[in-house]
Amino acid sequence: NNDGVNDMFTIYGGKDIEIIKEMKVFSRWGGLIFGNSNFSPNNPEEGWNGKIEGKMLQPGIFVYFVEVEFKDGSTEVFRGDITLIR
Repeated sequence: NNDGVNDMFTIYGGKDIEIIKEMKVFSRWGGLIFGNSNFSPNNPEEGWNGKIEGKMLQPGIFVYFVEVEFKDGSTEVFRGDITLIR
């Protein structure tokens, strides 16, 4: 709702994270809504703003997939869901 609170969905983490290798958000039917790769954590500008092709989406539940690379070279995949509210 552009009030400055929780307007972006991005990845936050500590100093152990090297890079976010991939972040994708899907509709509950499996359609790709958002994707970004090779970006630094803790930067809301790199995340998803609740829109697709510049248009606000209706409230709903979306699925995310994130692959994180750590400074030691290991990677980990995180999956879950996020609820979009307006």
